[in-house]
Amino acid sequence: MKQKAKYIIFTLACILGLSACDEYEWVENEVELTPVIQATEFESQNVSKMVGEPNTINVYLQELLHIETIVNNANKYEISDLKNETTTENFNFSYTLKQSLIYTIDTSVPETDIINDTIVNPHYVYEGLKEDNTGTLRVYKTIGDGMEEVLVYNINIEDAEVYY
Repeated sequence: MKQKAKYIIFTLACILGLSACDEYEWVENEVELTPVIQATEFESQNVSKMVGEPNTINVYLQELLHIETIVNNANKYEISDLKNETTTENFNFSYTLKQSLIYTIDTSVPETDIINDTIVNPHYVYEGLKEDNTGTLRVYKTIGDGMEEVLVYNINIEDAEVYY
């Protein structure tokens, strides 16, 4: 009987000892809603078309970031030379990516011409109306001291908030 009592007391002591541990504290996640300008629904205006066009481009004007999503992949780029003349009625801003990108351009004239084109420090120019969220995105590549327009898209453009 004394053995059973010792066993019960020992078991209760172990249970109490193990359950008296500190509560686990979850780490606070610093993800917050962040304002962005979001471009979607890219429709090419020119003959050249980028293979693997973005589904979405989020421009973080405060953080100086350009994040584009192509299918399920997100690519993040730092931006420079931001010029923002956006008003309450219109979107009007431009910037340059801090790195060169290699795009595959489909000229589709004889439908066999697919070329790789390196866009050195691509420059993005957005213009659009806030009233109906329609706009244009022009992408330029740097050539010497000048720029050449490479891609032109009709886009949907709007102010949005995303978690970042």
